Order: sequence, then structure tokens, then C-alpha cells
Amino acid sequence: MFETWVWKCIHMKCENTENGKEGQYCPECGKILHKVDSKEAKKINIKKAKYKSDPNWLRKEGLKRQKSVRVANIIAPLTGYDKESRSNVVVIPEKEGLKFNRKGIFMRGSRGEQFVRYADIISIGYGKKGLVLGNVTIMTPGGKIKIKNVPPKEGNRFVSGIQQKIMGVKSKANEYNTTQKQISPMDEINKAKKLLDNGIITEEEFNKIKNKYINY
Repeated sequence: MFETWVWKCIHMKCENTENGKEGQYCPECGKILHKVDSKEAKKINIKKAKYKSDPNWLRKEGLKRQKSVRVANIIAPLTGYDKESRSNVVVIPEKEGLKFNRKGIFMRGSRGEQFVRYADIISIGYGKKGLVLGNVTIMTPGGKIKIKNVPPKEGNRFVSGIQQKIMGVKSKANEYNTTQKQISPMDEINKAKKLLDNGIITEEEFNKIKNKYINY
């Protein structure tokens, strides 16, 4: 089937729902009309009707989208079996890294905790080892951590979420390093000299700053 295209005002706060022509401007809000297919045109009319009946509708929709994004970004804890410690383990994603809670049989009792920062994770991946379950492997400077008996859906979702966390941490670190490299020692010394001349810092404080950037 061929698509039917129309020219329409897409701005929700504008009450105009009529179709126009290419190059025309909306007679209500004065903004240029956009080319949309007939299905999208119907959706726009429905949304405009909702906004007209409830001016807070757009804000409510925005809050719903924000909530759905937050929910999507939440990484669920991972449960599996740690062969090295011979214990069941729950891996909990936290703000700065992963917390490993090792449990006894039937997830009772505690066999210790471990924390690994995202910045220290070299790699993480999921591999299917049996007909149904697989392993999550985490490489760290201290060695390999292998979580066994993990279903594919949970394993892949967990790995994908943690990889994004790692990328975010490394991106921030790269930005910081780039900023540090852009600092000119002479500029910083000159700034400190002006502060000294204006009586804002003492001679001792100036010398500390100067020695810091001379050895930079």
C-alpha cells in the first residue's frame, strides 16, 4: 500500500488540526507545517485533543517518559553460583561498582562480601554453556570472577547494563584527563601571582602553588 502524506502543524499547544500544503505556515501559531504520514497525522490530532481537554497532559506524559527511562536504567541484581568460593552469589549493582554477596546453601547465611569498582573491571561478558543456562565472566586486576547458572535473558541484560556503567566511568575519566592536560602551569602561576599582588593569598601560599606547577 502507498503511504498518504499530509502537511500538518505538529505543535501540541496549537489547536489547529487542519491539513495544509508544502511550504505553508500554520494560521494559528505561525510555524511551518511538517510532512507526516496519515497515521501520524491521526496521532497528532488525538494528542492535541488530549492537550486541549487537559493542559497538564504534556507534563504528565513527560513525567511518564522520565519514569520509564529510570526504570529501564535500573539493573536488577544477578543471582548465580560462584565455583571458586563454592557458594551461591548475588551480584548487586551499586553507584560506584558491584557488590558480591556470597551465600551458603539455599541462600542462607553469609560467606563474605566483595566490592569491585566499575573503573577496575577490565571486561564483562555472558556465554551460554548448557542448553538453558550460561556464565557471566568478569575480568578484574585481581583475576577472573565467574558466575555460573545464569539464564540468558538475565545474563545478557545484566552484562549490557554493566558495560554501559563501565563506559560512563571511563568517559568521565577521559574527560578529566583531557582537562588536566589542558591546564597551563604558567597560567596557573600567573593567576596565583595576581592573587598575591592583590593580597588575597600569602607569600607562603603562592610558593606552594608555584612549586606545584613547576613540578607539574
